[in-house]
Amino acid sequence: MAVEWGSWSGPSGTRFRVGIDLSVSGTTITARYYLGSEGGVSDNQKLVMGYSITGSVNYTASQPYNGGTQLIATRSVTSSRGVQRRFSARIEGIYNGASPRVDAYAMVPAAPPSSPGTPSVVSVSSTSMRISWSAPSSTNGASITRYQVQRADNSSFTSGTAAATTTSRSYTNSSLSPNRTYYWRVRAENSAGWSGWSGGRAATTSPALPTAPTSVAVTRNSDTSQALSWTRQATSQAPYDSIQVERKDTVNSSWTRVATVGGTATSYTDTSTVASRRYDYRVRAVNGGGAGGYSATVSVSTSPSAPSGVVAKKSGTQISVSWSKSTNQWGIYQHVIQDNPGGTGWVDVATVGDVTSWADTAPDTNVTHQYRVATRVYTYGVGSAGLTGGWSTPSAVVQLIAPPLAPSRRLPVGTIDRAAILTFAWTHNPVDTTDQTAYELQYRVNGGAWVLLTGTTADVRMVSALGVSGTLEWQVRTKGEHPDFGPWSPVWSASLASLPAVVLLAPVGTLPSSRLTAEWSYANADSTGQAVWEAQLLDSEGALLETRTGSGGAVSAVFETALVDGADYVARVRARSGAGMWSNWESQQFTTDFPLPVTVEAIPVFDRETGVTTLTFTDPPTPSTYEWTGQPNASPSTSNTADGTITNLEINPRFVTDADTPPDSTREPHALLPAGSYALVIPAAPTGFGYGSFAYDPFGE
Repeated sequence: MAVEWGSWSGPSGTRFRVGIDLSVSGTTITARYYLGSEGGVSDNQKLVMGYSITGSVNYTASQPYNGGTQLIATRSVTSSRGVQRRFSARIEGIYNGASPRVDAYAMVPAAPPSSPGTPSVVSVSSTSMRISWSAPSSTNGASITRYQVQRADNSSFTSGTAAATTTSRSYTNSSLSPNRTYYWRVRAENSAGWSGWSGGRAATTSPALPTAPTSVAVTRNSDTSQALSWTRQATSQAPYDSIQVERKDTVNSSWTRVATVGGTATSYTDTSTVASRRYDYRVRAVNGGGAGGYSATVSVSTSPSAPSGVVAKKSGTQISVSWSKSTNQWGIYQHVIQDNPGGTGWVDVATVGDVTSWADTAPDTNVTHQYRVATRVYTYGVGSAGLTGGWSTPSAVVQLIAPPLAPSRRLPVGTIDRAAILTFAWTHNPVDTTDQTAYELQYRVNGGAWVLLTGTTADVRMVSALGVSGTLEWQVRTKGEHPDFGPWSPVWSASLASLPAVVLLAPVGTLPSSRLTAEWSYANADSTGQAVWEAQLLDSEGALLETRTGSGGAVSAVFETALVDGADYVARVRARSGAGMWSNWESQQFTTDFPLPVTVEAIPVFDRETGVTTLTFTDPPTPSTYEWTGQPNASPSTSNTADGTITNLEINPRFVTDADTPPDSTREPHALLPAGSYALVIPAAPTGFGYGSFAYDPFGE
């Protein structure tokens, strides 16, 4: 660059000026500072630099008589590209007062930007891809004006290349091929030119959704195995990664995935099926793009379940057969009926529609008959036509006319109360399925004469209480529509006995203790001793607190439960006789009323030599309330205390006033004494009061 000179300064003929010569190399700006003069000079002066380069330089101006130019200083500074830099200079200390100055400007020119960041894939579909990238780390002095995106089929960007420009830092390319790998790179441009290419990025478009398999078929192997097959429709752009198998049935109506097989599979066998269902199947393929559409639905049936509740019953000269349908039915059904005449083997006798009854209008009257029913699927789904399920449980054997079998016993059994109404009950056992039309019942007690009772259709007969103990024997026989009775049942027996009775003797009213001892008496009209007993303690709300049991003739029970003073409780007891009869519960409510335990004092004594502390306890105080009884002036009186009874051997004294009482004692009325009598309250148990005998009524006036 040429020197940029400032204006001349100073008197004419001796003027001075200052200049700056700026040169640029790369990003370095070099400034050369010059002094110009009109005449000769030899003077000490000072250069002051400003803006991009600062500082000062002292120098000596030395010029010939006709003036000239002198280099004063050279300085350099590094600058960013594309930024205009300002430089200034002025001269101070000139002898004639001149003060020249100058400003100059320079700029490092811009360069192409650095490369953008390697592209990133933002989103991918089967036909489009969106990429983005980061801006160049340096624009090198000029703003980015645009970006160029290049796409290729290989990493060297030599095949299938295409390019596009954009001013943003992202780019979406549509109309791509599914399931294809593309390579991407990008470069930036500013006013100085294009940057280098960024790193390359490979990305693959999603495959197209797979086409649904075709020719789906199902083959029934068994009730627990169904074989499916299909034809794949995979392509390079819509491949099969996997195949999903779904099913639903007549119980579970929602589609459920039962298997996922590989994308190359063309078959699957479902081994989780059960009988009595119709199964529907469908399949679909899945790849990275998602799940394709479903195939057509195919169906298969498993064997229907057997009917239930088959009943065969004589109706005049015919036999009526009825049943309940099998569960989970679908489609159109038939029922196949078989008979087992005379027990010689099962033979088909009828095939009927979707009904629940059928009549055998011409059965052989000379043999027995027994029937069973199976369900047949008439149509619905592969393998369903003519598919017959298992046979039902056979009906009872029917004989057109025959006496019944001996009845079965229901009541009575075991030991029964001789004072209760006697109930006989039995079960009619027909051979020909006809209901009971008559019965004969006979019983006796202790081997006496049989008593015969008759009736019609009832299977229960009540008899008044027999009132005696011993052995009851009885038997019964019944009749159906056949004119003859069936055989007598075996002679059944039961024991007659009286209920034992217990009377609860204790507790009664108030219990002066914190532990309960229950006492009772036992009686039995049969003179059968007590075999087992059970006693219980309950609180006032009826909650069970404790149960005591035992065997033998004991008539008392001690409970372990600690009772609360002043609380209400219930005691009850029952007993079982040797004949096995339990008495009724005998209950008694009672209230506790007992003195609380006394307090004693613990005295520790420490032995310094042994280091042992010994605890000693004081004796409890003696109860202080006494009730004196006895015949006044005639017999020794007795003092009843809380912890025992003390006999006073002296004749009861008379205490008319408080002054007559022993020291520290008082006389007080008491609920157990008649009016006008008093209880003597003293602080400790006496053996006598120190008084002589008095011929007066005690404790009264």
